[in-house]
Order: sequence, then C-alpha cells, then structure tokens
Amino acid sequence: MTGDSSINFILAEMTHLRYFCPLIEAANRIGAGSIVFVRKSGKYNCPVTIPRNKSLLEAYSSKLSFELRPIDQFTTNTDLTFLVEGVGTKFVKLPGSTVSLTYMSDFTHLFDGYKDHVCNTVFMSPIFASTYDKEHPNNLYLSSPKYDIVDRLTKNALQVKAELLPGVTDKTVLIFAPRLRDVGKIDLKKLYSDLKMCGITVLFKTRNKDSFRAIRDRVCDHYFEDEEWYPHTSMSLVAACDFVINFSSTAVEECVAFRKPLINFHIKPFEKHFPFLYSHSYCHQMSPAYSFDELKDSIEYMLEESHKQSFLQCWADNELDFPRNSSELLLGRFLGT
Repeated sequence: MTGDSSINFILAEMTHLRYFCPLIEAANRIGAGSIVFVRKSGKYNCPVTIPRNKSLLEAYSSKLSFELRPIDQFTTNTDLTFLVEGVGTKFVKLPGSTVSLTYMSDFTHLFDGYKDHVCNTVFMSPIFASTYDKEHPNNLYLSSPKYDIVDRLTKNALQVKAELLPGVTDKTVLIFAPRLRDVGKIDLKKLYSDLKMCGITVLFKTRNKDSFRAIRDRVCDHYFEDEEWYPHTSMSLVAACDFVINFSSTAVEECVAFRKPLINFHIKPFEKHFPFLYSHSYCHQMSPAYSFDELKDSIEYMLEESHKQSFLQCWADNELDFPRNSSELLLGRFLGT
C-alpha cells in the first residue's frame, strides 16, 4: 500500500471498535493510514445519533490518529476494507480486498448473508465455523484483532482495578448480567447477598439496552454499562476481576482469552453458544436453585485452584492462542508487510 492509499473501516456500531482499533494501531506502526467511514445503525451503540458515542469516537480518532468520514463519502477503490459481520458490504465494490471480522456468535445467523460478498471472513479458529456449519473456502482462522490487547490489559490489571474500583482490595467477581428476558429465572438479590457473605466484592456489567439501574444497589457493589468502547469496559473488567459469573453468554470467550475461571448459570431459553468453551474444569455449571454451601465451595475452587493447565488445554483443543497478534497477521497477509 503506497501513496495516498488507506485502510478503510465501515463502522455502524461502537462495539465494533474492539475489533477495529487494534488493527488501526497496527497500521500506525507500519505507517499506513486509516479511514473510518461512519453510518447510522439506530441502535444504542450508534456512532452517529448518540451524542456521547459521537464524542467518544472523536476522542479515539484523535488519540489513534485515524480519519473520520460519513459513509456517503465512501468511494469505489481497491483499498483494503474491514467490516464486522458483513455490515456495510453494499458500500464496497470488488475487486478491493474486503475482509469481514466475526463478532462473538453473530456469525451463526449472519454469515450466510454476506459470505459471498466479501473476500475473506476471519474466524477465531476452525471449530467456530465447523460447529455451526459455516465452513467456506474463503474463511481465515487468525484469532481476532479484539484479543491483541490481552497482554496489555493483563499487565495493567492492577492499575485498571485501582482506576475502576478505588480502594477495593477484596477478591472481586464480575457478573455478566443476564438478559432482561431471563432475569426472572434467577434471584440476583440473593446471589449478591450470598457473594457478600463469602467476602466477595461484586462487579456488575450489563449493556445500555439491558439496564439494571433501577435495582443496581440491590445486585452489586459496582455497576457498569458501556463506559468505554476501547478498551471496552467488559474487557477491562475481565482483566481486573478474580473470577466471573456468567449466564451462558458469549462472554465465555473473553474469560478463556484472559484465563479467568467462571461459574455459569444456564438460564437461556436455548442452548448456549460455544459449548466447547464451557467443557473444561475452569468452568463450574451451577443451578439457579443452588445452595449457599455449593456456591461457597465453587468460589473457593475458583480462587484457590490453579486453572492454568485447564485453559491451556482448552486453547490446544480448540486451536486458540491469545494474543496471536491477529492484526499484524491480517495486515501482513493483505499488505505484504
């Protein structure tokens, strides 16, 4: 890539910055420019219509030195363009190199709609595609740029914890909130009370569209929605906590990346995604009708056992590696760097 050429990104949701920003940072290191073309999504994480999101995006643009342009300024070119889950393919004209990054489990229902409209789709590893019958000759298995910052956040975990939780020295659990659809299937106030009886500081992370603000004082010590998009609040909290409580969300992927053990309550009305990530000893499955002693024993196991070998076995079984410098691998493949 030479001259005035740039790497293009089509951004419709602020959550996609978790995937784009590591690529932009890697592009900066090789002297390549980046242009982020912004479009409306109408969602809670829209980068255009939500003033706070727009302000944060402008701050990231300044900090990471990428250019912002509205989507109507996107022109047909042969530059490298990154998308997330095919969002924006209608603006991209081949023969440019158009690469779609998969986002958590969204590919399970979106992939078939865009697989033939991009040059390549990046999956975490082959098992993510094969489990959901999404194998395709143009798939690339290069982990995800999202996890290129695992080491950075892990090394800075104590600093992150001090910034997010000033004065907290206790062991901490991060609860990834259940969907509001499922919240009646577990007593969150009892869970909070039981965790406090075990001497645990409780962090609670939900999305803006699934807000628990009305009962936040009854379910946690520290409450978070989407405070930052890069590094994303969820990733910073996973890095900073001691263990996680999950409700079969795809956040298990982040637990595996950061090697954080988890207790899982399956309360979804359908089978959990990525069952292969739940099948190792770093994860305890627990019934919503648990007893206090069961929870106490599980917490002791989370905190006292070394789970390193269990995570490494999961990585080996599923061809995972964190961090894998996915951004450098992708740019090297398409730019020859």
